[in-house]
This record gives sequence, C-alpha cells and structure tokens, in this order.
Amino acid sequence: MSATDRYTMLMASLPHLALPRSGGAAVPFVCDRTPINRIRLEQRLGWMDDDDRALLGRIERALAWELLPIGVTDRELVATVADLLAELADRGAAELARVVQDRFELRTLVAGLRRRQAGQSAPTEVFGDPETCARIRRGWNAARFGLGALHGWLADAERLLRAGDAVGLERLLITASWRQLEERGFGHHFDLVAVVVWVLKWGLIDRAVRHDPGAADRRFHTLLDAARAGHALSFAPQPETSDDEHH
Repeated sequence: MSATDRYTMLMASLPHLALPRSGGAAVPFVCDRTPINRIRLEQRLGWMDDDDRALLGRIERALAWELLPIGVTDRELVATVADLLAELADRGAAELARVVQDRFELRTLVAGLRRRQAGQSAPTEVFGDPETCARIRRGWNAARFGLGALHGWLADAERLLRAGDAVGLERLLITASWRQLEERGFGHHFDLVAVVVWVLKWGLIDRAVRHDPGAADRRFHTLLDAARAGHALSFAPQPETSDDEHH
C-alpha cells in the first residue's frame, strides 16, 4: 500500500475534531470525553509507516506538557526540541518543523511572562526557543515584550498571570495552540502533516477532558515559585489525574 493510500485510509477513519464553543468562543474545558480513546487511536496509528509513527511519538513527547518527565529542566527540553528540529530538517519536513516551532515559541513566551511576573531580571540564558529568548531579552521592559502584535493572545496571558488565574491561562493556551494547529494543517488532508496535526489536536482535547483545576493551580504556583527562586523549571509538568478510558 502506498503512503498516500495509507494516510487517506487513516484520516478517513478518524472523527472530526473541534473544541466545544459557547457564544462563538472556544471553551476547552466543557468537553467530557475525547471523540476516540487512546487505545483505539493507537490501533489506527498502527497503519502508519514505522518511521513516521516513531517520529510522531517523538513530536508528541516533546510538545505535550503532560508527557514530559517530572522535573525536566529547561536545558533538557531545549536540547530535546533542538534534536527533533534537526531530525525534521534532515527529513526535509519543513511543515512539521513549523508545527514544533509554533508550540515551542508559545511555551517560551509563557515562560518569559512567568519569569518577569516572578520579579526576575532580563534572562541571559537560553530557557526555550533561542530566537524567542533573544526577543524576550530585548523587549523585557516592554508590555508583552513588544510582541503583542505578533501574538494576540499574549495580552490575555499577561492579565491571567497577574490575576493568578491558572484555569483561565490553561484554557487560553489550549485555544492558542489549537489555532496554531489549524493554521499549519490548512491544505493538508491525507498526509503525515495531517496526521500529526490531528493527533496533537486530539492531545489538546484529551488534556481539557482530564483537566484538574486543583492540579493546574498547583502547577501554576510551582512554576512561579521556581521562577522566583531562579530554578530552571519553566516547562516542568505536573502529575495529572489518570483516566483509564483515555489511556
């Protein structure tokens, strides 16, 4: 079976994904289940080429916060993403590299906001996407690092951080990540990019389904405390509640 036929069959077998909406706005945390559970999804993904399936796994592990090892440091995550981007460059997978870059840039911007909220001075080290870190450093004293025109969600992220609204911030980041994936997936229907975008969107829905407001609040304050102490934990995940239906 050709790759085209394989991915056409795979994508045709997967349900349509959409974030729940209310009054025209996406409301990630009102959904109570994913359209397909992880076990069945894995069965469908078994139709992929082995190398592509392994690459998808590496992308998921690098981009899904809940899949990061507990206690991972910024330096370790930067190295992981750099290795992944180098692999994608070797494969000539520019579209997938942009998918990875988008999420890493978003994370880096939020980490910068957390550091500034914690009272740190402009960072000299690379704590995320190197280019974004440089932009943050240059715009450290500006509202939204001077990047609000490029990233419209930054104003709301800044406001939610100041308010200590962990649930609102997570909702915002899921929605912003979803929009990025929608943009990168445009025009891709039956290829590897389409599959990767679909699976990452499924992961956002799964995260919303399993969302624990108490865990989000603990993570919010853990990261803020780490930033105040100067610890390199800008992206550290928190343990999530388990749900056998989705694993």
